[in-house]
Amino acid sequence: LYVDDIIYGGSKNDVHNFQKQLEKYFEIKTTFAIKNYVGVEFEKHTDYIFLHQKSFIEKIVKKYELEEAKFRSVPLDPSSLENTDSEFLEDKKLFQSIVGSLNYLANCTRPDILFAVNWLARRMTNPTKADLKRAKNCVVYVRDSSDLGMKFYAIDHELNLKVTCDASFASGDERKSIYGFVTMIGKNIFHCKSKQLSLINLSVTEAEYVSCVMSWKETKWIINILTELCHKINSVKLYCDNQGAVKICNTTSSIGRTRHLDVKLHFIKKDVKDNLLEVIYVPGEFNVADIFTKPLARNLFRRFATRLVEDTKPDA
Repeated sequence: LYVDDIIYGGSKNDVHNFQKQLEKYFEIKTTFAIKNYVGVEFEKHTDYIFLHQKSFIEKIVKKYELEEAKFRSVPLDPSSLENTDSEFLEDKKLFQSIVGSLNYLANCTRPDILFAVNWLARRMTNPTKADLKRAKNCVVYVRDSSDLGMKFYAIDHELNLKVTCDASFASGDERKSIYGFVTMIGKNIFHCKSKQLSLINLSVTEAEYVSCVMSWKETKWIINILTELCHKINSVKLYCDNQGAVKICNTTSSIGRTRHLDVKLHFIKKDVKDNLLEVIYVPGEFNVADIFTKPLARNLFRRFATRLVEDTKPDA
């Protein structure tokens, strides 16, 4: 028995022709009204499709016996990171299992926990008892916000991409910086990321500049995919909350503070000159990518999280 699930879409004619081609080689069963796909639930509304994983969350909460755990308002409490004196776990399988479940959530429908999952994942090799507690608290957070998910609206043939990036200087392991970004097409989140940089930055501006470069690098990959799907990219705007980094991106001349950086990191300058993208300053209080670079206090976290995930409740 061979089973493989796929989702495909397009015009009625394209879908029909594709299905006919599949039927030549495989015995298939087609479902047009998708309700559940590998743990992701679909709700079709008038103007959008809503994706969430409420049932999956209920399963992992029950699996890890966290039904009665105390309410959590953030996935990773900043104050909890102060506890660095904790014993290593003798058996790390439970910790790894929890982080694996959270990682699936973060990559499917819950970008609000992306930083927390990235932080926990870097401790997979030698987790401590404190790390296990943090992982469980993250599960409790998604339990208490299980109605949240992502809305996807129809898009035009000609697209405008908005990329927002940020970096947290020297806040990672071995004083490495952490960067994050989100790429949006209209109201839709297309791609987001939280990752520790492999190189050590020497200043805040340098860290922010590298985050611009890395964000643009992945956005170019997204543009290639969209172009193959016959979409026209009208404009790409990249937003950064560091004026120094924005200035570096927008100038082709050499700047002393970046001369030591590898040449490959400066390709963004040429793309700006060729009008492939526009790099724009955005004040930090409006930079949603901040949620991907550090643990935030409740009020600031909620402000940014509401721009990434929304409630499953139908519109009034």
